[in-house]
Amino acid sequence: MTPSLLDFFGHDHERLGMLLAATMDSSTGYDEQAFEVFRRALVRHVAIEERVLAPALEARLGEGFAAVRRKLRQDHRALVTLVIPRPCREWLEDLRELLAHHFEVEEREGGLHELAERFLTPDAPKLIAAARGLPEVELGPPCEGAEVEAALHAALARFGLADPEKNVGGDPLE
Repeated sequence: MTPSLLDFFGHDHERLGMLLAATMDSSTGYDEQAFEVFRRALVRHVAIEERVLAPALEARLGEGFAAVRRKLRQDHRALVTLVIPRPCREWLEDLRELLAHHFEVEEREGGLHELAERFLTPDAPKLIAAARGLPEVELGPPCEGAEVEAALHAALARFGLADPEKNVGGDPLE
């Protein structure tokens, strides 16, 4: 039996939260393999929402979905930017906070997932099959350097969390 769209996306949010927690669970630092699994899963989740869910809602709701779509795309760009650099303790804690906020926005009344459930339920089996059929995301290894740090600060600024004093590349967990 095909899950509802709320169940499908809600389960993926829970899975992403657990994957991020596993990344931070190591007593000796961050778990590099767990981080790699997490970052691929996060980018794939964003791809599913951007390539499957949002276009279906846009087709159904037209201009009524435009403002939600713009905000969703902005948040998704920032989240994907956050998995480019090699993580540090502060950054992983910020990411956990940002993900929790982003998921809450998507899951609240009138959010992306409720809109999907309300307007796309008849298409749920087709949309979930399309989501499951998206190929795995190819990512390079986590990067370091001044350009990466500048991109990360810009992404954090989109969420209102930019801190010019924070050294993104500092305090590595390993």
